[in-house]
This record gives sequence, structure tokens and C-alpha cells, in this order.
Amino acid sequence: MKIYLDIDGVLIPEKSWQTLIPLEDGFSMFNTKSVNSLNKIISHNNADIILISYHKSTYDIEKWRELLTTRKIIVNNLDKLPDNDNYLNRHDELMNWFNTNDVDDDFIIIDDDKTLNKLTSFYKNRLIQPSSGVGLNENLINIKEKIWKK
Repeated sequence: MKIYLDIDGVLIPEKSWQTLIPLEDGFSMFNTKSVNSLNKIISHNNADIILISYHKSTYDIEKWRELLTTRKIIVNNLDKLPDNDNYLNRHDELMNWFNTNDVDDDFIIIDDDKTLNKLTSFYKNRLIQPSSGVGLNENLINIKEKIWKK
């Protein structure tokens, strides 16, 4: 399985009243509940991560592997979408990727971006969309797992 993963609003809840806490590497600390929830998906599905966050262009894959490992994310295979040089919104960026690459149906998208509400049901059924102020949590995963088993 592949996980198309956003970071802000997923692993780093966006709360205007809270200051982000950077670790020694300069990147923000991740929410523990969100990390545990993501690791549950990864370990149960032997999943690989494809970064879709706008941060994806900030570092190369090896630096991302180090950042994720430091934050206790299980990292099997890791990749990222190409740089978004055309400044597409997340929906258009992902659809462009899916339409131009050979992608099987064994994937999920974890992203809080509201443009993804326009996804067709094929993609939307594979979307876990946390509230940006809460981030990824086990309740969202449990709800989606019930849908996937139907």
C-alpha cells in the first residue's frame, strides 16, 4: 500500500494559539497521537509513504527519511511528488499525478486540504481527511477501516 501523506494539519495540527516547537533539525515536532495513528496504518499494511506536503521540496529524500525517523515514523520506502512548479492546488496536483502515472488502487491519501472534497468517489473513498486543528487520529482510521471492509 502507498500512503500519499500531507504533514501540516495531519501530523502537525494547526492551532493558532499554539507555537510550533522545532526540534534540533529545525523542523516542527509532530503530534504523538498522529504519529501513533500513522504508524498503525503503516505497520498493518506494510505501507510506503509518498509525501504530498508543500514541504516536500524543502529536503531531499534522505533528509526526509531522517526527519521522519527522528519523529518516530515507521519508514519503509519513501518518495515524494515532484515539485509543484505550476502552483496547482492539492486536488489538481494529485489528479495530475494519478492521471500521468501508473497507479494501482492500493493507496490512501491522508490530507486535510479541502480542495480534495472535489475528488471523485474512487479517490474520496481512499481519503482520510483530518480536521487541521486536530490532525490524524485513531478515530478517523477506525471509521475508514469500517468503510474499506464493506
